[in-house]
Amino acid sequence: MPICNKCICKVSGGTLERVKINSEAQQIAQNRPEVIQKQKIAQKIAMERDPSLIIRRGKGRPKRKTQKTIAYHKKQTLLHRQRILTDPEYARKFDPKGFVSGTINGIQFQSSLELSFLLYCISENILVKRCKLAIHYKNIKGENLIYRPDFQIGDLIVEIKGWIKEDVTNKIIYAKRYCKKNFLKYSILYSQDLKKIGAIEINKNLLMKQNLIFVKNQATLRWLKKFNIDFMKVKFMT
Repeated sequence: MPICNKCICKVSGGTLERVKINSEAQQIAQNRPEVIQKQKIAQKIAMERDPSLIIRRGKGRPKRKTQKTIAYHKKQTLLHRQRILTDPEYARKFDPKGFVSGTINGIQFQSSLELSFLLYCISENILVKRCKLAIHYKNIKGENLIYRPDFQIGDLIVEIKGWIKEDVTNKIIYAKRYCKKNFLKYSILYSQDLKKIGAIEINKNLLMKQNLIFVKNQATLRWLKKFNIDFMKVKFMT
């Protein structure tokens, strides 16, 4: 049976005010920078000794430990990657990073840059389609992965990138080698390249005339708000 503060004070000979002061002092002592640093070091050592323990961190202090192991998370990640590669519908609907994504006239886009590029192709009457090639490559860790380029215009394979990343250099090398072997051309268009040809601007009137379906997420809603597009006039995937 729980004991109230008044009963504790009677037994200990203290007062409610004294209990309150002690509680505040204890809270201050526990939240000192050196104490928090020691706790972090102790948690790190515990994780190194037993990697299966994962501490879920929220705002403030660490929350309770979960029963999920690192092996479980790796397994789920692998299953997710395999499903993305084998199930186009899952890949089309899944949006892990919260980018602007969806379809325009049946062609999938996975970023606002890709949407801008597709709009440019539509305005210039360029026949573009989603690339269906699957290029096997090894990343910087030596893992065997599959790279699927963004778009194809005739014999030209087009990859849209916001910026260059270290982990995509291997992917580009394998893609160029594959295209050369199969008599194809390969081109990477960065945001500055799209800006030079005027493909980064959004023609709102042209956009609203297309068969456009968005994946509903925070990134998409912010993008629509940026261009003053009414949410009620836009289709979202269900």
